[in-house]
Amino acid sequence: MQLALTLNPFQDANLLFAQQLGANQIVADVPEWDTATLSAACNRIRQSGLQVAGVECLPPARYAQAIMGQAGRDEEIAEVCRIIADLGQLRVPMLGYRWTLAAEGDSASVTGRGGVTSAVYPAGNGATEDTDGQLWENLAYFMQRVLPAAEQAGVRLAYQAGLPTTSAAEARALDSAAGLERLFALAPSAYHGLDLDHGLFAGMSDDEVAGIIRRWGQRILAVRVRYLERTTDGLQERFLDENRLALFRALQAYQQVGFRGPLRPARTPEMADDSCWGHKGRAFSLGYLRAMLQAIG
Repeated sequence: MQLALTLNPFQDANLLFAQQLGANQIVADVPEWDTATLSAACNRIRQSGLQVAGVECLPPARYAQAIMGQAGRDEEIAEVCRIIADLGQLRVPMLGYRWTLAAEGDSASVTGRGGVTSAVYPAGNGATEDTDGQLWENLAYFMQRVLPAAEQAGVRLAYQAGLPTTSAAEARALDSAAGLERLFALAPSAYHGLDLDHGLFAGMSDDEVAGIIRRWGQRILAVRVRYLERTTDGLQERFLDENRLALFRALQAYQQVGFRGPLRPARTPEMADDSCWGHKGRAFSLGYLRAMLQAIG
């Protein structure tokens, strides 16, 4: 596993931050998707002595017609294939994507440990019903055209699973363990996998989490680590060390399946005088992950 951060590589302070924390890899959050911007982003990361682990989620708005199955989707898909070809030329191994136009579920705020501002997301029930059968048909059409381009370019597509909340109903069919199994069956290519958000595991037992990780094995291309606790209010953000045994066991499971990809912290509770991006929280999380990796050997 490689300690990583998701950041905008065009901000010098971000790259310096990654160097100071000892991150090995960067998942680039790029402001534009033209060839020149992608090339410059990769160059800046590599010139900083860091590795390019991938590019953060391709904005769904760029292929909205493909998601909805409407006229104009073929032109959008052709542009996605162009981006993938560019990334292949730049030796970028991974590109994240989503399959919903809805944003991550709205959140409220409560007070957490030490008075931090802690986000609370509305908890879902893990429903996996296909509320829109067209969703899967449109996804199959997209994959039939995009996956060959990814295979040719040597770029792995990583689906970014969302949180198991009651918001973004059209995404619930995918953002669950059962939905992801169906997604893998739909697109079984070695160049298609998962950028796993640990929020998906909220409320599961340690054994259930380890079992899912072992079952998916090589499908896991990247991991975003956070701890969400189910409360009466919903899914509340906590610091990673507030559930250290569960995280330790999950990291052991990743090690056992041979996961070697980027392991990066997701957002954390908002600490006092922190930046909007959460530099303090991410520094704490990355340091904690480093200690955990050292502990498992």
